[in-house]
Amino acid sequence: MEKKQQEKEKQATVECRKIEKAERKEQGAAEAQEKRRAREQKKTERAEKKKREEEDKAERKRLRDERRELKESQRVGMSASEIAALRARQYVCSVYDRHGKVDDEENGIVWFGCDACDRWYHDCCLSVSKAYVT
Repeated sequence: MEKKQQEKEKQATVECRKIEKAERKEQGAAEAQEKRRAREQKKTERAEKKKREEEDKAERKRLRDERRELKESQRVGMSASEIAALRARQYVCSVYDRHGKVDDEENGIVWFGCDACDRWYHDCCLSVSKAYVT
């Protein structure tokens, strides 16, 4: 009888340890999930902050360019649209020999200038798998 009692106590102890182990495992999994969630939230916040900073920088640049064009138009005696047309004509794509247009920026057409050769390229022309090396 005493042996059966000891065996029952031993089984109860083993069961209790199993339950405690399962609870610790669940708690660890919950903590790990919370850490992952917090890490993802920080990552998202950093990305949003960077995006806002880039948008602010682009807006400041746009305003600076507008002020510069206005000052230049007042100095030269030309309208802002005439100056914009002249500026657009200075860009000639080295791949297709096309001149820039006044509304390129509004239409999402981006120009890139090569620092080495002073040539200009459309964004889409640079994406062609051809190396433009002089």
